Amino acid sequence: MRRPFEQPAAHHARLARRAAAGDRAAFVELYRTLYPPVARFVARRVPARADAEDVVARTFHRLLEALPALDGARGTVLGYALTVARHAATDLRRAGAGGAGGEAGPEPADGAPHALANLGRVAVVDAAPDAGVVHFRHVVSDALEAPRHAGRCRARHADR
Repeated sequence: MRRPFEQPAAHHARLARRAAAGDRAAFVELYRTLYPPVARFVARRVPARADAEDVVARTFHRLLEALPALDGARGTVLGYALTVARHAATDLRRAGAGGAGGEAGPEPADGAPHALANLGRVAVVDAAPDAGVVHFRHVVSDALEAPRHAGRCRARHADR
């Protein structure tokens, strides 16, 4: 929860530090806070909805991997996420133009720590190039499903 009078960039940085330390709730809150601006940014650059969702998932997956190395002196967490989104959208456009053939890039070396493991889940990295993104979607959807359901129940019972 954002502290009163706390600037959004400071709030994002605080959440990023907690998430980098393995706090799952902090990452979920960071995701919920950053998702709307990142999704809008991507939607303006990627016309196909499925591709846009993939770019957003890749963006947050890369953000999660980079959390321990983020440096507040070099920029904001939102700025980093938007830069990653821009690069991912550009990569998608290039791949669609007959370039890379849709490959996601190099996989982590054997034995390398995976960022998703910090959130209490075991990530499958060797199954497919997009396994990290697929797993990321699973982790985030599990974490976000309960509050959505609770919100629908509150809205339904508010009319009574």
